[in-house]
Amino acid sequence: MGLAAVLGVMLAVAGFLLIHVGLFLYLPWSVPTKALILVVLGLIYLVVPLIFILRICSRRTWLKLSRADELTASLTGQKKG
Repeated sequence: MGLAAVLGVMLAVAGFLLIHVGLFLYLPWSVPTKALILVVLGLIYLVVPLIFILRICSRRTWLKLSRADELTASLTGQKKG
């Protein structure tokens, strides 16, 4: 199952990249327009996952997922709220 999942993800990424390559090769835009669109897409592809990763890796998220916030509240005598 693990190898099939890895291969599936690799095929999805390859397809995703090929869609963009095909668009840039066949659309009748000038080179500066293609470059600008490529930079904007690159920034979007960098920023969106970064925000997602920062949100998932935040201390508050991990406290809730591990229920450490409940443990801390019970040890300090505070009610969770």
